[in-house]
Amino acid sequence: MALRAPVWQSLSLLAIIGANFYVFLMINFWNHWARFLFAQRNPEYVKAKVATISQSISDPSVGEPFAFWMTPTALLLLVIIAPIAFFHLRAGKSIRPHSERVFRLIAVLIALAAMCQVIAVAGIIVLSNFRFPEFNHAHMMGSYLFFVGQAFTILLSSIACYALDSRRSFAGILAGDTSLKPGMNVFRWKFGLFTVLSVVAYVILFFVKDWDFQFGKALVYHTYVYLEPNVITFFLAYLLSFNVDLWQAAFKRQAVPGQSR
Repeated sequence: MALRAPVWQSLSLLAIIGANFYVFLMINFWNHWARFLFAQRNPEYVKAKVATISQSISDPSVGEPFAFWMTPTALLLLVIIAPIAFFHLRAGKSIRPHSERVFRLIAVLIALAAMCQVIAVAGIIVLSNFRFPEFNHAHMMGSYLFFVGQAFTILLSSIACYALDSRRSFAGILAGDTSLKPGMNVFRWKFGLFTVLSVVAYVILFFVKDWDFQFGKALVYHTYVYLEPNVITFFLAYLLSFNVDLWQAAFKRQAVPGQSR
């Protein structure tokens, strides 16, 4: 016999799904809207140079609403990461009888990933509220915290998903579980690797853009500027992929112990 998940559980998971969509849309919207508003209000600047997100929010008329919306949105990431971490651990417990080592690896990876997500959220809040030109050092520190923290969150989660995909027998076990789906684990560790590589490319361009090139300096700078919002979108898309698992868990029928299905 099987019963649906309790109503409170389904509603809670649906609320997390909605929050995840909201974060994805809101952060992407403000990253692009800030650059658009800055270009509209500072046409002379953008004629000479394409503005980064950091430069765009240095205009108080852009930066203040940016900070107003980004601060609570960033805090929602802490709510979202909690069930994601729990689902990782539940998947790990499902395979624990078959591999204690993999379970312990996943537990450590997800604990570290959760801490990195806290660091990333702190970075978003700092960079949004401490802006150029008054708070150069604080803003850059916030940017570093965000990009490094979020990149490691995804890297550690991707390794955990790879561990869950490391044996064929695990797929059969997880297929009957209500946590992370085998197909999504495969997708996430591959997309996570792609995301981390895009971060590496972004960091390289961050330093290389200031080099004194004889040719190609403008191309490097433009690539750097346009890669920035895309990297952030990759970050958020990775987290958004967990909505598939959350949705299935919200409506999946669960077996009642001691009874046949």
